[in-house]
Amino acid sequence: MYYWIRFILISLPIFFVLPYLANTSKLPVRLNYLTSGIVVSAQGSFTSNTVSGKYKSYNFSFDYYRTTALSSQKKLEQQRIERERVEQERIKEQQKAEEEKKQAEEKAKQAEIQRIQQTEQAKAQQAIAQQQTQQATTQITPISIPPSGDLKGYAYTRICEVFGCDNWSAFDFIITRESGWNPRAVNASSGACGLGQSLPCSKMAGYGADYATNGTVQVNWTIDYIKNRYGNPNGARVFWNSHNWY
Repeated sequence: MYYWIRFILISLPIFFVLPYLANTSKLPVRLNYLTSGIVVSAQGSFTSNTVSGKYKSYNFSFDYYRTTALSSQKKLEQQRIERERVEQERIKEQQKAEEEKKQAEEKAKQAEIQRIQQTEQAKAQQAIAQQQTQQATTQITPISIPPSGDLKGYAYTRICEVFGCDNWSAFDFIITRESGWNPRAVNASSGACGLGQSLPCSKMAGYGADYATNGTVQVNWTIDYIKNRYGNPNGARVFWNSHNWY
């Protein structure tokens, strides 16, 4: 019903235009209207009264058809284009996410490789340091020879008991350079005294009242000092070679 009403309203101008065209001998006539999805096609032929200038008779027919199908097709095409646009956007977002994920994984991989390299480098440096220490210890550990004399004999016995006899040469090396095995040796500038050059000298007071002159007391103090500071005479000798003191 709605379309018929629209058809009638659209067709009304035809009835006003056709007489004019007939009177002006503009025949035959075909008019087309397209509006709001409806096409009206009107065509007719007229017998014109040339005397009076008015149309005498005419044959006129018209028809119409809806363009709903065309509109629907256009709408479907627009929907298809929109779906393609959305799909392209989705693909772009997916590709972007995959690329970001790939970059993050590559960055994590490079960080792990760097961490492993740093760890391996640290291990290698530690191994080199250990090897150098072992080589230095081996180089300064000669065959132990029991010393002669009461003081050195006592010191040798104590070194063998506490550290092992392979540490005797290192102990003898240190005491020889620090005091020359003189229990009364005193450093004029620092005041250090005794076999192991205790600084201050009073550090040895807990080992005996005559610490300043008693060689056995000084041996016991020196052994404890080396043990607490370097672990053994061999380690103390490595330090002494680098610094000329221990």
